[in-house]
Amino acid sequence: MYILSSGNIVHDKVGVNLDANPRTYEVYLSSVSNNSQGNPYQRWTARDMGDDTYRIIHTFSNLALDANYDRKVYLSSLENNGENNPYQRWRFVLISGTYRIIHKQTGLALDANADCKVYLSAPEHNNANNPYQQRGHRASLLRSNAITIAKTSSILTSDKLREARSDIRVENDRLPDQSMYP
Repeated sequence: MYILSSGNIVHDKVGVNLDANPRTYEVYLSSVSNNSQGNPYQRWTARDMGDDTYRIIHTFSNLALDANYDRKVYLSSLENNGENNPYQRWRFVLISGTYRIIHKQTGLALDANADCKVYLSAPEHNNANNPYQQRGHRASLLRSNAITIAKTSSILTSDKLREARSDIRVENDRLPDQSMYP
């Protein structure tokens, strides 16, 4: 499961951020040496789609987290990046203090392995007890420019989001270091 904190999506089991390279559209878990709350390539925003789903947006590139039936997870291409793309919709499900991020189109959870590869779980491994699908909780809230979620229910609803917005504090992002990725 993942911790959703101050713009970062942190893998609870491994303790590193969800990361992306907008040049290659690749999504992966960061290395320990590059893991940083301020790293702009590891910052994400969740946009409420009004149907209890969210588009997860890579804030540096403004591209959505996307997936397909082949269980691949990636940043959308510019031409496919849009609110009407059903493959860019995700649900946050709270389970025992951590979140599973579920791809709406396939019903499969965001998952990762020891090689830092991120993908949708195989159907036989898609369950609430899989620790690699769990993202922990750090008393955070969801806001328009950083992912944070209030621990209030098993599924974050639009009403819960509106209630949580009053407690949000603003953070300043540093300019990205372009040299981090080839």
